[in-house]
Amino acid sequence: MAVLVGYASAHGCTRYVAKRIAARLTEHDLTADVRALRPHRENGAYDAFVLGSAIHQASWLPEAQGYLRHHTSLLIRYLVRLFRTGVAHVTGRTARVGVIPPRQLSRYHRVLEPRGYHLFAGVVERSHYDFLGRLVFRALGGRYDDYRDWRNHTKGAPGSEDPVGGAGRSVR
Repeated sequence: MAVLVGYASAHGCTRYVAKRIAARLTEHDLTADVRALRPHRENGAYDAFVLGSAIHQASWLPEAQGYLRHHTSLLIRYLVRLFRTGVAHVTGRTARVGVIPPRQLSRYHRVLEPRGYHLFAGVVERSHYDFLGRLVFRALGGRYDDYRDWRNHTKGAPGSEDPVGGAGRSVR
């Protein structure tokens, strides 16, 4: 089974998660291609799609949204699983990641019926924010850190137990 693990990443965290997911898929004797999401032509060479994006201002990145919009008619014929990276709310040393997909994905959830939507905490660095963003972030008690859980980073992720399906925290 050939799987496209596609990602949209602003600072590299989502690309890293995509590579980890692909590595898990290959452990299950699947072929996994890792590729940045762009609205290029898909030829249906894949049997399944694991697609993800960083979350910025409660939204998938524009290139990920564009990919879903451009390839909806292809994706509805295949097994699809979605993931995202980001930190919904960070205070002190605790990261809480929301379980609801961004609002603009709701129509894709209805049409694509993905096997799940997995959530990964991300990395928060000072350079990710402009001056005002840093002030607000710090005023809310946020701390810059790597909130990824390396011990369980792919536990329950797409491909970790039931390849490209089943396991993990899912919205569905």
